[in-house]
Amino acid sequence: MCRTNHHKPRWGLESAHGVNVETRERDGKTALIEAAFDGQMEAMKPLLSNGAKTEDTDNRGQTALIWTAEFDQVSAAKLLLSQGANIHAKDKQGQTALHWSVIVSGW
Repeated sequence: MCRTNHHKPRWGLESAHGVNVETRERDGKTALIEAAFDGQMEAMKPLLSNGAKTEDTDNRGQTALIWTAEFDQVSAAKLLLSQGANIHAKDKQGQTALHWSVIVSGW
């Protein structure tokens, strides 16, 4: 089951240049998390090169990598892993990216 996020990016992430990588929404999501779960590779790259942290979490304790698993964004997950994202990170429910991948696949 592939989940797709059809929301309008909050930061205009089609161009991530000039976005403060530390800024958070009320739900705790950073620009990197937003770009990752939406599969916006061209926004993720400048965010990462400007210091966005792969281990930042939102209010649910989910990292960008966990969000990529939940929304089946394989290319975004590969990019995060190449930048050192922790594959063993757990959210507040104790779920890892692998757990979320299995949950959304319906397996």
